[in-house]
Amino acid sequence: MRNYIVIAMVIGVTAAGIPAFAEEEMHQEKKQEKKMEKLEERLERLDFPTFESRGEIPAILGIGPEGSVRIHRASVTGVASSTLTVNIWGIALSVDIANAKFSPAVASTTTFQVNDRVNIRGKMQTNGTIVASAVHDLNWYSAATEQLRERIRKLIEQLRELQAKAGIPQTPLP
Repeated sequence: MRNYIVIAMVIGVTAAGIPAFAEEEMHQEKKQEKKMEKLEERLERLDFPTFESRGEIPAILGIGPEGSVRIHRASVTGVASSTLTVNIWGIALSVDIANAKFSPAVASTTTFQVNDRVNIRGKMQTNGTIVASAVHDLNWYSAATEQLRERIRKLIEQLRELQAKAGIPQTPLP
């Protein structure tokens, strides 16, 4: 008899939980469908956000109590074989990048130029030099993005030519 009560309770709890679970899942599916519809509308209008519309991301310099350093969006002002001089908030810092890991992987000690933007993670030495453990080249992504935009622009021009020949409405240029 006791087993039947336990089985009945398990069945009751399961039966009560299934509709609630199914309702939540349907709600999540509807939200995803709405998001996809909005995305499709934006893509049809070629309504892509531009980097200019996002505003400038501020530079950040953080130094922890143990000397750990995080630098975001510093400007490179000098390049030597394995040392960068970066400027952030008017402060010039020397960064040893000899043993750092680079992101993207194509970056190296020789790819940096004056006016590049970088993110740096490392440790501050007692002499004020930062020994970097990771350096992220932000300009590489900007160049890759610009190349991709130019390629998209050319493809849209080709598409417009085909649409003109076919006599159908042309896709607007971004």
